Amino acid sequence: MRKIGTSHAEVDASKIVEDSDEFLVVPAIIAREGVFPYPEGKAYKPASELKDAAFTAEGAWVVAEKHPDTIVLTVRNDIKGKVEGAKFSDEINGILGNLRFFKAKCDAAFLAEIKTGKRKDVSLGFFYDYDATPGKWNDEPYDFVQRNILVDHVAAGVPVGRCRSPYCGIAVDSLIRKVALDPEETENFIHVPVSGSEDFVQGSFRTITIDATKGISAVVGKLKTDPEGSTHIQCFLFDKSKDWTMMKAEAWIEMRKKSAADSAVREIGRARRLLESWSLSQRKG
Repeated sequence: MRKIGTSHAEVDASKIVEDSDEFLVVPAIIAREGVFPYPEGKAYKPASELKDAAFTAEGAWVVAEKHPDTIVLTVRNDIKGKVEGAKFSDEINGILGNLRFFKAKCDAAFLAEIKTGKRKDVSLGFFYDYDATPGKWNDEPYDFVQRNILVDHVAAGVPVGRCRSPYCGIAVDSLIRKVALDPEETENFIHVPVSGSEDFVQGSFRTITIDATKGISAVVGKLKTDPEGSTHIQCFLFDKSKDWTMMKAEAWIEMRKKSAADSAVREIGRARRLLESWSLSQRKG
């Protein structure tokens, strides 16, 4: 079954390739392997399918703020730029490319927000074949697989989506080197990293829900030191629509650390008491 889909990512225009009178060019991760939610269930987008589809992203048109009402691009005036240098990267199991915005066709305020990072998200519009085979990827269950992907367009400046920063988006060269440990605030989320992404197996990242009511989730992955082991948290995500601020998010992290430290102290105390009890029984014996 041939279907139309969208796949989201996030933008960070801190690494501008070109900013001339005619063009604004920024690098981006357009799509990445993973399991993402769709109305019909969780979809798995395999790295092998993205690798085969990478050439279809070359020259794809860029639209602004949202996908076309028709989902696929049919109106010439919707075109605000194009994708250049699209290629698959084994390092991130995803498609890289530069987004070239045509300034004459873009709103100046929109471009200013792209440049300042207020508009960070990008979203891929594509065709795919629906493979109803369920399974698991990195312990994440999925309901179907997206195959024979063909890229139609890329929407820039859309709301936060399925593949979030810093794992998809603009300025990917900084991501490939190292994800900063400094907290980051985007238009919709507060990001509080726990450790650098270079400590994790590339392609093992996924997003889990910590508390849906409070809007807390986390990016988890497998450590390079234990690639076959359990996942560990790399970054916490706080949904700003749930009234999260940077101060509140950092306070929540500190409370979590304190709770973990208190639990550790209690366990140490318990172990000491057991040891003392055992020593006393040995002396009496």
